[in-house]
Amino acid sequence: MRQITINGQVFNEKINSYTYNIGNYLRILVGMGKVVDGVFVFDFPQQYETVVIQNEQGSKNQMTGEVYKPSITDLTDFETQHPNGSFSTDDLWPYIDLIRSRR
Repeated sequence: MRQITINGQVFNEKINSYTYNIGNYLRILVGMGKVVDGVFVFDFPQQYETVVIQNEQGSKNQMTGEVYKPSITDLTDFETQHPNGSFSTDDLWPYIDLIRSRR
């Protein structure tokens, strides 16, 4: 769990679950909630956010050569730092933040 500040308001968020396919993708489910009696509880109802770490090819406009979708190689970077799936959920937050900043 961690606290984030959005527009001056403080929120608690936690990784609910993740699925990991070595060499292909890492799919993470993030939700908001609150701490009740020292235990994190996801808010109900809510829409969980899905963040996907994967490698994507960049795309260019074939007429102008302009890149309209940059390549993303987060999974390669992630697997280099955490080989063989040796990571904890706390290791995922910097990647989640990076992907969110691209939206």
